Amino acid sequence: MLRLQTLILLLIPFFVSSQVIETSPSHNSILSDHTTINGKTQISFTHFGDREIKYTCILPGASKDIEIDTTGFGADCTVIINKVPNSGIGEILDKQKLTYTANSGIIFQLDTISLKICNSDSSNCDELFYYFAVERPSVKYIQPTINVVENTKSYFTLPLNQVPSPTMNLKLIGNIEGTQAVGYVEAPDKFVFYSARGGYSNELSVIACDAYCVCDTFVYKVNVKTDTIDLPFLDDFSYSGPYPDPKLWINDDVFINNTFAIKQPSIGVATFDGTNSGGSPYLGGNGISDYLTSQQIDLGKYNSGSNVYLS
Repeated sequence: MLRLQTLILLLIPFFVSSQVIETSPSHNSILSDHTTINGKTQISFTHFGDREIKYTCILPGASKDIEIDTTGFGADCTVIINKVPNSGIGEILDKQKLTYTANSGIIFQLDTISLKICNSDSSNCDELFYYFAVERPSVKYIQPTINVVENTKSYFTLPLNQVPSPTMNLKLIGNIEGTQAVGYVEAPDKFVFYSARGGYSNELSVIACDAYCVCDTFVYKVNVKTDTIDLPFLDDFSYSGPYPDPKLWINDDVFINNTFAIKQPSIGVATFDGTNSGGSPYLGGNGISDYLTSQQIDLGKYNSGSNVYLS
């Protein structure tokens, strides 16, 4: 049976890892001038002129109780439903509570109830509006496995038609530490994955949220294929650098040089200097920064008695 092994060396200084997967959806035209939702059960945005509308999220078939504010109308006030909902049932209990029950089987629907509140002689009346967003629960979709080779850029279309209403926010997550792989959202319905060097498997998730209640997750398993290398594995770093040999290593974090070491026994050193491949400090506080990770090593022909060792 083929066995693969990867050698990883890393440095943990007073710097944070700057590894990969992040996205900034602000450049997507579909997201401009919209308020994003981040796990909230209620969001606000401007609609119908300057009036602020707050939609309360509710699942199909579920009920929601809302306290009715009758302050200033007296104990003998009247409270009636002035506008009945289109996608559910509204009930008033003791003039103090409005219960809204959404119809079952709804994927997405906006609904409104208005109440008319009057004092005992109807000389003072007011109308209150309640807005509901009826949506199915958020769903995790497992997408087909992505098989790519190293150092390639691949484009993938997101099935956003499965999100109940137009997507307002996209976020790509799935940090692949120790690689230079990069994923980002390039268009309202597409994300890009650059595999960089080395073979590995990992998962990327794209979270797509609409403007109301749903944040669906699309999970992609990524398999990056590469050729393996055989033993003996040897690198004395005696070449000019500044990066490690890409035939042996998948990272460019360490600095190959002949000047940083003190009384080095041979020509060439690999310096874990706490800076990225461009020589700039990693952002943030403390954490993993420099990696030195080998290409995958084929150990299929060896066993416990083969005297394979690391020195």
